Amino acid sequence: MKIKSIVFVAAMLSPALSFASICLLSGASPLPFSTDFDLGPTAYNLIISNPDVDPALAAARDVWNTTRAAGRIGHYSGTALASDCPDGTKTMLGALSFDASCTYTAPYRYGGTLAVTWPLSGGKKAILVNLDYPWSAAAVPSPIYTFDGVFDLQSVMAHELGHALGLAHQYSGVCGATSSPSCAAAPNKETMAPLFTPMYSGLYGSGAEHCERTLESGDVNSANALY
Repeated sequence: MKIKSIVFVAAMLSPALSFASICLLSGASPLPFSTDFDLGPTAYNLIISNPDVDPALAAARDVWNTTRAAGRIGHYSGTALASDCPDGTKTMLGALSFDASCTYTAPYRYGGTLAVTWPLSGGKKAILVNLDYPWSAAAVPSPIYTFDGVFDLQSVMAHELGHALGLAHQYSGVCGATSSPSCAAAPNKETMAPLFTPMYSGLYGSGAEHCERTLESGDVNSANALY
């Protein structure tokens, strides 16, 4: 099977590479309590049409409720916006192809990015999911019901919500790390680790989706340091 590295992006200034267990984005400030996300029309329709999507989003939120950031992430507001491309004024979740038609996705239109979190004015955040890749919102990733190249929505959203909370990439306690041999091979698979391999081979198997859906100590330490 061909393995291709796919990287998540936080469109914010990340710290310099250093060894630590607390990794925060430069200038990060706490997200207000019960921050809800408005929905782009495609994201809204995906939630309405696929009964697995809402639980996946809720589960991604709830892992951060085990930290001092508990209660900061609400859910979606139920408001469907005019576009999945941000207008720069609302905290939102969008689902769209990463192409040149949207200012926020144009830098990533050549592939390799699954999702991106953008800081907006007034402390607003926009999480954008790349529909150029196939996704699964299944409660348990399984090689029986999925296929090579499918990505896990829950772990993706847990990662991006970490960026929305102000956390930077880390890998095995290294802040600013941008790659690793394999999330599956690592002894500590932080939610905020940035490397992905597009193979499904069972829950957290050799490859699988991202890193774990649950948090490791580095994730918890970083959240607790800011909140």
